[in-house]
Order: sequence, then structure tokens, then C-alpha cells
Amino acid sequence: MEDAVRAIGNWTLIYGRRKTGKTTLVKRNLRMDLYVLMADSGNVITLDDRMVRVDVAMREVRVVLRRGGVAVIDEFQRLPEVYRSIAIGPAVGSWWLWVRATA
Repeated sequence: MEDAVRAIGNWTLIYGRRKTGKTTLVKRNLRMDLYVLMADSGNVITLDDRMVRVDVAMREVRVVLRRGGVAVIDEFQRLPEVYRSIAIGPAVGSWWLWVRATA
């Protein structure tokens, strides 16, 4: 599983049951330029534990993706619909890799 995460090169959705280590797997194995955790519909928490408004964070996600970087949006399902096109738009590719986290 770690090798699969290290090899990620395009839009990827990692999903699975709660508390199975998905976030830990990504944080330990993926070289990322930006990480945000959706705290609620209006705020994200950065890797250095700062609270940032979601609109500010999504502008940064857009910048990172457009320059070819890697941005991680943890708890993506909490991202308001209006911002989802930034994360899954044409700037990040056209295919999905589904990785299932198992216990």
C-alpha cells in the first residue's frame, strides 16, 4: 500500500472505513506541497495546525495544482460543492485511481 501511495501521480481518491489509517498512510508516504484538513464547511486546518478559511485554502490548492504540485484535501466529503471543481477540474488530469484502505 505504501508503494502505491508513493507512486501517485494524478487525481487520486483514497477511501475506506473510518479509523483505518488513510491519513497516516498519506502523511507518511506522499510528497505533498500542500495539505489541508476540512474542519467544517468554512474552515480548514493546515499541516502546521493553523485554521484557515476554506476560500483562502482553495485558492492555494488551485495555485499548487496549476504549477503541477501535489495538494491533499483530507475529509474531502466536507468540502462545499462550490469548491469541488477546483480540486477535480481539468488542471489535475482526467483519470481516477481508486485505492481501497483495508483493515
